[in-house]
Amino acid sequence: MEILFSYLLFILIVVILMRIFVAYSASSPWWTSHKGLRITIIGVFVIIIIATILPGIAYMLQN
Repeated sequence: MEILFSYLLFILIVVILMRIFVAYSASSPWWTSHKGLRITIIGVFVIIIIATILPGIAYMLQN
């Protein structure tokens, strides 16, 4: 049950981040603006961190 919840939370966060990326790239192509590129890099790091932390949290909640 906790694993399902953590995956749903992860999907929600990814969807929100994608929305932010789309909003920024719609205003100006991200590869032409440093701000957009920085946000994309930060977003990728955040996704990686969440992907590594959430299974750990789910595992701890199980035990």
